[in-house]
Amino acid sequence: MASSDSDFGLVHLSTSVAGVTPATLYTGSSEFGQTATFVGFGFTGTGLTGYKTLDNLKGAFQNVIDGDFGNPAVLLGCVFDNPHSTADNAF
Repeated sequence: MASSDSDFGLVHLSTSVAGVTPATLYTGSSEFGQTATFVGFGFTGTGLTGYKTLDNLKGAFQNVIDGDFGNPAVLLGCVFDNPHSTADNAF
């Protein structure tokens, strides 16, 4: 599976669907400091080697959300920080 085969899309419908309550758009900001679980496909590697190869295997990890991108924020992020020193946090 190529990495481009793993996307998703959002669709805005011009009319309501009968019998379905639409999801509301979240506009809060309580994610920072929360632990998030990420599942998907990505590159292998370590903190010493950086990313190396795409192995096409699904993986999962947990990390603390500690950054955002854009103003206003349109994407949340986290980095693999040094677990022994918060001074190394890239955000």
